[in-house]
Amino acid sequence: MAYVIKEAESKPAITTDTTLYQVTAAKDFVVTTLRIVNMGAADEVVKIAVSATATPDADEWIFRATIKPLKPVQLSGDLVSGGKFIVVHNETAGNVIFKLTGYEAT
Repeated sequence: MAYVIKEAESKPAITTDTTLYQVTAAKDFVVTTLRIVNMGAADEVVKIAVSATATPDADEWIFRATIKPLKPVQLSGDLVSGGKFIVVHNETAGNVIFKLTGYEAT
């Protein structure tokens, strides 16, 4: 089986669910790193979901944290099934950048 490297980046608007990446149908996606960086001067609260649609249900949010200014957070090592959405959400001022790197089966 072959793999292709995929990257995605987003700076979502305040209180907006934003699709960071949609896994190709019938493929698996391995998250190697998901970096979260707060470029603002105050704490930011963010959420991440892996969901069946671009609008996650309450039980599909898998991560919620306060991100300190200029103190990156890095997550790694998750397998996401084909057709799923990786959705990010910023609850506060909108100064957070999400950067996803991973690989998908071809």
